[in-house]
Amino acid sequence: DGMEQGELRGGPGMEENLLRNFSQLRAEYFSIGDFAAGRMPMAYVQFMEVLVDTLIFLAPLALYVKMGTFNIISTALLTLFFKGLLELSKSFLDP
Repeated sequence: DGMEQGELRGGPGMEENLLRNFSQLRAEYFSIGDFAAGRMPMAYVQFMEVLVDTLIFLAPLALYVKMGTFNIISTALLTLFFKGLLELSKSFLDP
């Protein structure tokens, strides 16, 4: 109706492009439910990754006061443990 009434103007192929874009938009709209139907919401996984990364980044600063030079070894162990635990939890999410 918009093209017949003159509200949408375009050259040849506009209708085809318009229908293609509407089809893509409709396909994306219906794929949103697929992300929510997973065992665990993707936002939770990303939030946990941000928390672990923040902990790993701030651990050396927080541990330096009490541990001194042993801080280097303890930070490496913390990083290894928490990053490994995060990767293990991701593999349990989608085996």
